[in-house]
Amino acid sequence: MSVIVVPTSVFHHEEVRSRGQEAFASLIKQHGGAGIEIRRELFADGDFRLKELNAIIKKHRLFPIYSAPIEMWDGNGQFNHTLIEEVISEAETVGAKIMKVSLGNYQAGKSDLAALKQFTARHEEMQLTIENDQTAYGGCLQTIRIFFENAVKMGIPVKMTFDIGNWIITGENPIEAAKQLADYVVYVHLKKMEQQNGKWRTLPISEKEMEWRNLLNCFPKGVLKAIEFPIARYEETKQYVKLLQDA
Repeated sequence: MSVIVVPTSVFHHEEVRSRGQEAFASLIKQHGGAGIEIRRELFADGDFRLKELNAIIKKHRLFPIYSAPIEMWDGNGQFNHTLIEEVISEAETVGAKIMKVSLGNYQAGKSDLAALKQFTARHEEMQLTIENDQTAYGGCLQTIRIFFENAVKMGIPVKMTFDIGNWIITGENPIEAAKQLADYVVYVHLKKMEQQNGKWRTLPISEKEMEWRNLLNCFPKGVLKAIEFPIARYEETKQYVKLLQDA
C-alpha cells in the first residue's frame, strides 16, 4: 500500500496560517493519512517554527514532504543557488525526506547542470523533486522531458512530482506526459481542473472517474500519492485518503 500524503494546503488557508501547520498533523493522522506536505507559503508572516513542526511530525509518525513555490532555474536560466540552499535548509530542519520545487526557466545547453549536481551531492539524504507547475515554461512537457534526460546523463538524482491537474492548465495531455515521464516520478498530486466563467477551479477527484486511475497505472507501484484539492470539511479527509489507498 502506497503512502497517502495530505498537504496542509487542502485545508482553509487562513486557518492554516493562524493555527500553524503543526495543528493539522494530528488531524491528518486521525483520518488515515501517512504523510504530510508542509507548504512554505502557508507559514504566517515568515514564522517558520521548523523544529517544533519536526517534533510534532515525528510524534504522529508522518512522512514529511517540504514544498516551496520557488523555481530551480531563474529567468536567465541560471541555477537559483541562494534560494534553493535556503529552502533545503528549512526542509532538513523540518525533517523532510522529499523537497518539491518548480523547474523554472531551464534552458538546455545554457543552464548549468553541473551546479545542480554539486548541490545534490551536498544534500544526499534529501530527495529533490521538480513539479510541473502552471506556467508555460515550467509546465512544458518537452522542456521537462529534456531536463530529465540531460540530468540522467549527468548522473543527477533528481526526480519528479507529477501534478495531474497542472498539465490541463498548460494545455498538455496528462496521459502523454505520464508515458514520457513515468520513469522519473516518485510523487503524484491528484486533482481535477475545470474552467468555469473563464477561470480554473480545482475540484476533488471522484470514484467514478477513470482518467486519474488510468494515469496512476502509468507509474511504478508504491508511488507516493497526494490529495491536491480543497477539502471543505475535515471529516472528508478520511474518505479521500481511502479513495487513494484503494486506487
